[in-house]
Amino acid sequence: FFSVLLSIVRMVVLEEPASSEDDLEKPTRNDFAIKQAELEALGTMVFNVSSTVSIVMINKMLFTQYHFDFAPTTLLTLHQTCCALGSRLSQWCSTPNGAKMAESLKVDTGNKDTKTRLLDKSQVPLLLLLMIVLTRNSSNVLVNLSLKYNSVGMYQLYKMLNIPCTFIGELLFLKNPFNLSIACTLTLLCIGVGIATDGDLQFSMMGLICGLLAPIASAANVIVIKSLQDQYDVSGNALLAMVSPWVVASQLGVIFVTDDYTQLPKWFVRENALGIAFMVLSCFLAWALEWSFISVVRRTSAMTTMVLGHVKTMFIVILGAWLFSTPVASQTLFGGLIAFISVLAYTYLTRPRSKAVISEKVVLLSGSQQPPSGKADCAAVN
Repeated sequence: FFSVLLSIVRMVVLEEPASSEDDLEKPTRNDFAIKQAELEALGTMVFNVSSTVSIVMINKMLFTQYHFDFAPTTLLTLHQTCCALGSRLSQWCSTPNGAKMAESLKVDTGNKDTKTRLLDKSQVPLLLLLMIVLTRNSSNVLVNLSLKYNSVGMYQLYKMLNIPCTFIGELLFLKNPFNLSIACTLTLLCIGVGIATDGDLQFSMMGLICGLLAPIASAANVIVIKSLQDQYDVSGNALLAMVSPWVVASQLGVIFVTDDYTQLPKWFVRENALGIAFMVLSCFLAWALEWSFISVVRRTSAMTTMVLGHVKTMFIVILGAWLFSTPVASQTLFGGLIAFISVLAYTYLTRPRSKAVISEKVVLLSGSQQPPSGKADCAAVN
């Protein structure tokens, strides 16, 4: 559905002819490509927000109404399994009759022999993939431990540290220039999220350690993904096809420690088809979420992805209050308003730089690919 809607937007916005050749200058191929790239980035972010909100609500119902709370790690493993299978299937379908499989990406293992994978004509070091898996698993474990040893309010405050950790990481590792206006906007965003945090603030030493390490792991994960995509231009499904099997393998051993897996057969017998349907829907939403997350990082930046995470938090609070009849305090609404204004300001400040990056990619693409004669199709920016 997302692809169909995006295609309609492309037809209406990108391919609408000028009303008069005298009044309007005919747009160039680069103008079309820039508009297309901006629309795709916006569509991917909207899709990521909707996927996140949907999976949170589905999992909430799955844990509370259908009593699947005995196996959270099992559900995560099923999510990653669906990501691995879905990304492979998507890549197979994207290559006509599978004829281009032999030209897929090869993973550099450090030896002369390389292992063929279903990715696109580049070489990704195995070390980078393992770093993504390590930071991803560390982030998941530390976030869950932070939620376990901290109150919900304290957990949200520690989660705010994702913004400064990512900001510092971009300065040190991605060599992004320092911008005081953006830094002030991000500070205001953190203040707004802090004001919106409504809950008991309980402190513990174990909670402090996990709460401080979790944002570092989350920032490291998104920065490694961004660095890999900048170097090798790997698409969302291509990267999922490489990373998801490693994540599944690393989580299989944890299931026996964290989950009561003996209840799983009883759950399938006890619950009706609707509960199983919710679990299957949760797996498909996880694939959509993972793909859109990686695609957002690829099309925007690591910091934009973290800012988008706070936008999703606000949506979840509002939608959760509406669906589950949870009262929302005026303090939460006021903080959410400050956060929303900060996001608008961040978008305004970063748009010129984002447009410049897109323009540079379009120029490089148009210079490396000559259009077919007699056609005026605009170049696609991936």
